[in-house]
Amino acid sequence: MNNPRFFAVGLLLALFVVTSAACGKIRQPEGWASPAVSDSTAYFFADKDRFVAVDLDSAKAVADPKSTTGATLQPLLWQFPSNDQKDQDAYSFKAVYTQPVRDGDTFFMASYDGGLYRINAPDGRGERIATQADIKGKIVAGPAVAGEYLVFGTTEGHLYVVNKNNGQLPVGWGKTGKDLGKGIWAPPLVRNDTIIVATMAGEVRAFGLDGAEQWQKRFTASGAVADLALLGGDSIFVPTLDRKVYILDAATGAQKGKEFVAEDWVWSTPAFAGGVAYFGDFSGKVYALDITTMETKWKPYDAGHRVKATPVLIDGVLVLADRGPVVHFIDAANGTGLNAVPVVNAGTVRAGLTAAGGKAYIATTKGRLFVADPVKRSVVEVGVGGGK
Repeated sequence: MNNPRFFAVGLLLALFVVTSAACGKIRQPEGWASPAVSDSTAYFFADKDRFVAVDLDSAKAVADPKSTTGATLQPLLWQFPSNDQKDQDAYSFKAVYTQPVRDGDTFFMASYDGGLYRINAPDGRGERIATQADIKGKIVAGPAVAGEYLVFGTTEGHLYVVNKNNGQLPVGWGKTGKDLGKGIWAPPLVRNDTIIVATMAGEVRAFGLDGAEQWQKRFTASGAVADLALLGGDSIFVPTLDRKVYILDAATGAQKGKEFVAEDWVWSTPAFAGGVAYFGDFSGKVYALDITTMETKWKPYDAGHRVKATPVLIDGVLVLADRGPVVHFIDAANGTGLNAVPVVNAGTVRAGLTAAGGKAYIATTKGRLFVADPVKRSVVEVGVGGGK
């Protein structure tokens, strides 16, 4: 292959066992959605096709008799699909790649096989508002909430905006959304009623909720863009699969400063604070990038394994999980490693970490949940006990 962009896409598809470079279908989708935590409840995928709510109240926990690492069993509050829901088979899904987005007391979730679901957070009751018959392609990217709408992209390059109550497309979006030509793997961003979306051809574009293009000129990176983040409200973090990272002006799409070149692919979004983006790459290097100067604050930290998951920053400590998986606690001020804790026989970590209550929550590809404490620099499993 002479074109590095398409070479990167080919490698990507081979990496995740896909069947077709044209549509990016995954032969055995497993999902890697980040956990969500609210008050004393954690929401995560205990299996690739089972979304659960677990009570994190320590007073209700019991020791896991099978654990040798101090794991606790927390009460299961609900699961979706529910065992006692008569039509649960109609709500079955294959896998989810983006964290379900919460809007008030409702979660909205898109499954890889094209289902769009609305789930009640208090009790886990859900309903499907769109199916594969309504959508062209598989869903990896999204959804995101934009007022009364949900925004998501498909592996066949279609960008959809649908009413979150009935799944209907608004005027200006046609019957199959916007066809952007190449697959959309990065969850779209929503900023001030503007949708920002990236494709695996390296294009970053912006649309209004009426479907009209917003930027005078779309941005084109030199490699595939499989993730995207809004930093500080006015800058877009654009990582690519040819090692480069770009920062764009969110209002115009214009590049800010020079691009940063990492050691290997960057397929994650960063933790961000004080104008510094903290992220890792597929070589295992971890960076602290000043997005104004596009220079790093400290020498790259070497995690030793590929980094796919977005880290979190808690009280000056960067908590990061690599492919090992190993959980790293890093001093964000100077890049010094404070501790590294291996997580054994739990699959790997591809989903971004979630910060809540001064701790980091980590979901693995085997459906297990861990909590990392940056004060104690420890990692403990949160098991799912009996319940509904």
